[in-house]
Amino acid sequence: MYRYIREGRLVASKLGRHYGIPKKNVEFFLLATSTAGNARMRTFSGKRLATSLEEDRIGEETRSLGQELLGELQDAGS
Repeated sequence: MYRYIREGRLVASKLGRHYGIPKKNVEFFLLATSTAGNARMRTFSGKRLATSLEEDRIGEETRSLGQELLGELQDAGS
């Protein structure tokens, strides 16, 4: 598990000496690495995926700030 977290394949938060891994991240990780290929499409479809995507959506203010910072980084690199 630690290797997957370090590689960025499993999203987790470090809390002191321990890691917190949201249940949905564990479920998505297990599904993404499953050897049962046909199971992925059934599991990732539907309302559950839509809910997860909605929860991860960023607002327009955050998007604007990110674009502004990216522009500044690109200008500084030129």
